[in-house]
Amino acid sequence: MKLRFNTFPKNKANIGFSLDKFKIISEIGQGAYGTIYRVVSLIDDNDYTMKILDLLKMDEVTRKKSFIEVEILKKIKHRHVVKYYSSFFEDNKLYIILEYCSGGDLFRV
Repeated sequence: MKLRFNTFPKNKANIGFSLDKFKIISEIGQGAYGTIYRVVSLIDDNDYTMKILDLLKMDEVTRKKSFIEVEILKKIKHRHVVKYYSSFFEDNKLYIILEYCSGGDLFRV
């Protein structure tokens, strides 16, 4: 499987492909391999969710699953699935930029 990063879906604005293009507002949650933040793009001034995964904490199988997650998110376009905007690598971390859902997660609904 060929993985392509630093791309964004057609008809979506470029919101940034590096950490310095975003301002972290608050932490939303944590997992075994990373943290999820609410961020603001310094390019378009809109809110997004940034999922930061530490690739050094993962074994090879888990790393591959993270890359597959990005490829799947790129392809899914449904009103009940969070929108994918971009992804990039910096400092051995995978950054995934997603739609910010202000209502919280499904456990809080």
